[in-house]
Amino acid sequence: MSIERSSVFVLKRKINNMTDHNWEDLTQELLKPVEENQHRTATYKKLPTGSEPGIVWDGVSGELRTGVLKEAPANWDDLIRRWGEDPDKVEIIEPVKVSKWEAQSEDGVITLSSYRAQLRSKVQSERDFDFQDILDEFKTHKPGSFKWPEAEVAYVHCTSDTQIGKDDPKELLARFFKSVDDSVARLKQLRFLGNRIGAVYLIWPGDCIEGVKGNYASQQFTVKLNQVEMVRLFRRMLTYQVKAFASEASRIVVIVVPGNHDEASRDSRGKNVTNGSDSWAIEGASILNDILKENPDTYGHISVVVPQGNGLGVSVDICGTPVGVVHGHQFPNGSDGWKRWWANQAHGCQDIGNTTLLLAGHKHHLKIDKDGAKTFIQMPCMDSGSQWWADRTGIESVPGTVSLTVGQGSWDNFKEL
Repeated sequence: MSIERSSVFVLKRKINNMTDHNWEDLTQELLKPVEENQHRTATYKKLPTGSEPGIVWDGVSGELRTGVLKEAPANWDDLIRRWGEDPDKVEIIEPVKVSKWEAQSEDGVITLSSYRAQLRSKVQSERDFDFQDILDEFKTHKPGSFKWPEAEVAYVHCTSDTQIGKDDPKELLARFFKSVDDSVARLKQLRFLGNRIGAVYLIWPGDCIEGVKGNYASQQFTVKLNQVEMVRLFRRMLTYQVKAFASEASRIVVIVVPGNHDEASRDSRGKNVTNGSDSWAIEGASILNDILKENPDTYGHISVVVPQGNGLGVSVDICGTPVGVVHGHQFPNGSDGWKRWWANQAHGCQDIGNTTLLLAGHKHHLKIDKDGAKTFIQMPCMDSGSQWWADRTGIESVPGTVSLTVGQGSWDNFKEL
């Protein structure tokens, strides 16, 4: 039985058993809920409707509402003063909004009105300066002498997406040799200009070789070298670059991360079947490290860094600037895929999420996105370009490498070589 039916049943039973002397008790019982409800209704807080008379004022601007009036205000100053503001400092902004309607009164039908007016301050904010003094500074200002920062920074050279074996090897090597030679010359020039450059970082953000198959349908048809030749040439290029910079810094760090074209084990679908460290880029860097250790007297100041374990990225402190290096094939799709990936790394408390400079390859064209304290630099490719990328976007991939100085929480002296 429902609560309503149960209550009615009890009430009927009480009425049937009524006597003259207990009708009063029943009456009180029936009226009690009504009285309690009236009390609750009376104590409800009345919320403002936004049309009550009054002033809203923040010291600069606001609004005045008159409430219901029989006729237009004769003097707005009186209304402003009524609500505690000074009409010498606050004024009405024309036009004033008005609402009119008819209402019944003892004298018949009358027209009522309400007004809403915007307010503004009459008083200009006080100045603690003379504007003419500001203009006179153009006459008295003397250019200051530039001082180079005393803190040490590092020189960073990035070689990305060489994809060795994709192009004519001689053309690739010509671009590579020029980029290294130009970069060494630029390092010397920056020092001559006053930059306190200490360490040198040689960064390879993946896709060091082209691979033989599995990345796209026509890959086997277009490659110019076999797998062994690609890896061998990569190792020689690494070695040449290290030797070129070896005498230019007291500390050199080589950073290599794997890309999708570098994957050493692929199935019929073109997917890596092992893990991130199973990469020809990692193998080339490991061989370089072994070579350097054989001659510590000459190359003891050079170290090689690759991702830890089976990771795909590296996080490193470069003279006080936290830097991340990845290839970019792990980014979600979309032009802001790098940003969503980077944010997710920070959300997951990964080291690379806390870096302020992220260097990445994979997309074959230069892109710099600075957002607050963080900067993303997408590297140009070192190969001759991507017809696939041009067909898809209309943008030609211009070969190039990147150099910049990094340190003290920031970066500077960016140049595409």
